[in-house]
Amino acid sequence: MVIACARIRKIRPGLARSPQAEIDLFVPHNCPSFQQHSRSGARNKSGLGALCLSRSTATGRETAEGQFPVVGCIKDPSGVAALYLGKKEGKKLVYMGKVGTGWDPTTSGKMRRALDTVISPKSKLSKQLKKPKATWVEPVFTAEIEYRDITSEGLLRASALKGFSRS
Repeated sequence: MVIACARIRKIRPGLARSPQAEIDLFVPHNCPSFQQHSRSGARNKSGLGALCLSRSTATGRETAEGQFPVVGCIKDPSGVAALYLGKKEGKKLVYMGKVGTGWDPTTSGKMRRALDTVISPKSKLSKQLKKPKATWVEPVFTAEIEYRDITSEGLLRASALKGFSRS
């Protein structure tokens, strides 16, 4: 899925979400395709009113997608209950939150069998977390995640799994 990045240049009252609002290309700080935009020369002029949109949900809210390394999981009897996600920032691997929806029991079992092959005795995150239910893994798997927003703490909000693969 291609993510369209746009900045509303001029918002007239009542037209903020209409097709008549003027837009141009920019780079939001949390845009998953930041590197691609940086190479193309796109720049955020003001940073105000910035949105990174991929599609609208049935409720009319915008969502974004990104790929995040899987750094751990919470196991349940037949598979996984949740995945812990990270994000590479330079040489650091930082915690981005967890995802606990977006798969069926069959997929859950497949993910657990795959993650059981790369279990790690401790977290590979740069800053260690206290997660007593966590089973830490080597970050060799990538989860494609759809999410609503990134919180002020840097965690994914309203996330759902869309894909799972070996990096």
